[in-house]
Amino acid sequence: MGAYYTNAVCLISALGASDSSTGLFAPRPAHRYPTTSCVIGFDKRTNEYIHLPAPQRALVDEFDAAPLLKRGWCFQERLLARRTLHWSRNGVFWICVGDMAARSEFSSRCDTFSTDPRISNSGIFHGISLPGELKQPWSPWMHYVQEYSSKGLSFATDRLVAVHGLGTRLAAIGGDEYFGGIFGGHISWGLIWQADPEDDARKKLDCFPSWSWASCQSDRSVIIADQSKPWVECVRLEGFPAFQNPLDFQGLEKRTLRVNAPLLKFEPCQYRRGRNTSYEFETTG
Repeated sequence: MGAYYTNAVCLISALGASDSSTGLFAPRPAHRYPTTSCVIGFDKRTNEYIHLPAPQRALVDEFDAAPLLKRGWCFQERLLARRTLHWSRNGVFWICVGDMAARSEFSSRCDTFSTDPRISNSGIFHGISLPGELKQPWSPWMHYVQEYSSKGLSFATDRLVAVHGLGTRLAAIGGDEYFGGIFGGHISWGLIWQADPEDDARKKLDCFPSWSWASCQSDRSVIIADQSKPWVECVRLEGFPAFQNPLDFQGLEKRTLRVNAPLLKFEPCQYRRGRNTSYEFETTG
């Protein structure tokens, strides 16, 4: 699946469709009825007309409102594709990862979108250098999980297989091993995840291992700890299960992790932050 979208010449996205029954080429009223600036007054002091400019059609606004991007299976398709043509109700937008920008039929360039993480985090799959910490192949995964974990899926069992292409591609780029939503070379921070404590609707999915973020279903997303912080790095993975299937984690032999790590004694220090009780831990020996 990862190679399928990474090697595609162009991905055509039905951004304007309300659901699968609408089809790709939804009506574009903004194209049929173009808007222009409107004169709303005249400044006698400067002898100039006052104009109300036409609204700017930005792809980032289309992304925020598109039902398509709320679906889990569409997540890795968008990130793995080198070129994407988005057909929306407010215009046709063209994205090329190498250009790091979006173009539309209304303007030559939309530079403001080039810094949006939903596009800037995808260049790693095509050998494009990225700023700062995103140069590490596994670093974008933290952002991917946070955005993807709140997406909708018709079947909860698809939660890992729908991003399996992303994980395996990142592992291949970084010379790492991927399984169950985490990377073997960075096992410690891969296991440090949390759901929003105020999301009372979150629930545990028994079809996935409890150590994986995929086992927590939450509408407010799951957060993986920032790997730039000094988490314990003396944890060594002894090996992922020999049998690996992103759709089948039934049985201990298919979901057990074996790690090697020292035992440390921790003294918790309780403090309050807002309405939540938190703890800090310090080693005592």
